[in-house]
Amino acid sequence: MPHILLLETKPIGGFEIVQAIKSKWQARVTLVTQNLDYYSLARSADAIGWSLIDETILVPDSSDATCIYPAIERLHSVTPVDAILTLLDLNVVAAADLAKNLGCFYLNPTAARNVRNKLLTRENLAKARVPQPNFALARNVAEAIDQCLKIGFPVIMKPVDGVASINVKKIENIQEAIAHAELILSHKTYGPHIRAARMVLVEEYLEGVLVSAETLTFDGKHHLLGFCDKILSPWPTAVELGGTFPATWIHDINDVNLVLNSALNSVGFDFGPAHTELLLTKNGPKIIEINGRLAGGPVPNLINTALEQNIYQTVVSLHLEGRCDIALSHSCVCANRAFYVTKDGTVDSIFESPLAHTSEVVSYSLTVRPGDRVRTLQSNFDRLGFIITRGSTRHEAQSLADKILSETKIHIKEEPTR
Repeated sequence: MPHILLLETKPIGGFEIVQAIKSKWQARVTLVTQNLDYYSLARSADAIGWSLIDETILVPDSSDATCIYPAIERLHSVTPVDAILTLLDLNVVAAADLAKNLGCFYLNPTAARNVRNKLLTRENLAKARVPQPNFALARNVAEAIDQCLKIGFPVIMKPVDGVASINVKKIENIQEAIAHAELILSHKTYGPHIRAARMVLVEEYLEGVLVSAETLTFDGKHHLLGFCDKILSPWPTAVELGGTFPATWIHDINDVNLVLNSALNSVGFDFGPAHTELLLTKNGPKIIEINGRLAGGPVPNLINTALEQNIYQTVVSLHLEGRCDIALSHSCVCANRAFYVTKDGTVDSIFESPLAHTSEVVSYSLTVRPGDRVRTLQSNFDRLGFIITRGSTRHEAQSLADKILSETKIHIKEEPTR
C-alpha cells in the first residue's frame, strides 16, 4: 500500500486528488497542514474527498521543510512515505526539500527555488536569453519609481514571491507606482507564519494573448499535455476568468514550443508538473512565469475531460514511479468561466441558469450562498465558482459557457455608505 504525503492543497476542489488516489490505489494519504481552518469550506463542499484523508499532521509552517521534517521523519520511520505532492506554489520548495531528504521523486530543490521566486526565474531566463519582458527589482519605493521610469510606463508591478495574482497590477504613472509599491512592501505574510519577501518586481507591459503550457517532465524531456488559453479581468488587476483547453488555434507552434522548452531548461526543471504562462505577442512568445506544480483552478478538470485521462492519477503515478503514460489526443474542447461580482456586499440571492446541468456541462459549482460577504475582483481568491463545458469545437464550448455565465445571477445587497 503506497503512502502519499499531501503537503497542503487547494481550499476549493483540493481533495479531488485524494478521490483520484483512492479510486486507483489502496493508498494511505496523509495531509500536512499548518492551518485546518483553511479547509473549513472543503469539509462541507468536498466532504467525500475530505473524509478519505487517513491522517492529518499539523506543523508550525508548511512552507519550510525544517518545520515539517521532525514530524515527517517520525511518520516515515513507522509508515514509509512513497510520494510527496503539493498543489500550491507556497509549498513547492518545502516539498522539494522533503522529497530529497526522503528519497522521493520530485523537482530538485534548486529548480523549485528558481520557479518559486519570480526574480530568480527572470534572472535564469535572462542568462539563457529566453524571450521575456524587461524587468527590474525594487527594494523600496524610490527604487520602484526609478525602475518604472527606466522601463517606461505602463508597467506591471508584482511581488517577487506572489501567488494567485495577489497584488499584480498594471501601473500607469508615478502616483500609482508609489501607492502600489507601498502596498507590496507592506504585505508581510501569505497566511500564518509564511513571510512575504516584501520586494517589488517591475516588468515591461506587453500586449498579447496569454496562454499556459501544461507539461510533465521526466526521462529528460518536457512532455506537453497541451496549451490553455486565458481570459483575464480588465486591467489594472489580472484575475483569470476563463479559458479553453486544448488551445489548438495557436500559430507558430514550433516557436512557442522552443521558447517553452528553453525556459524550463533555464531554471533547471527536471521533474514533475509545470504550469508555464506565455504571452503571445506580435514579436513572438514571451515567458510570463513558471510554476512548479499542476495548473490550478478548474484547469485540471478541463484536461481530464478533453484528454479522457485523470491528470491527478497521472501526476501521482509520476511521483510514485518516476514516469507515467500521457494521452496525446483530445476527444473534445473544454471551456471554463468564473463566477464573480462587480460590487462589494452580501449575497442576497442566487439564480442558476436553466442550462446549468445539461449534458454538455462538465461541472457547475458556486462556492457562495445567501448571506456570504463578497468583494469585487482583486485576486484569484475572489472568484466564486466555475462553469466547465465541452464541445466538438472551441466555439461550441465557449458559447455554452458564456450563455450559462450570463444567465446565472448573483444578487448583491450593497453595504450602506458611511
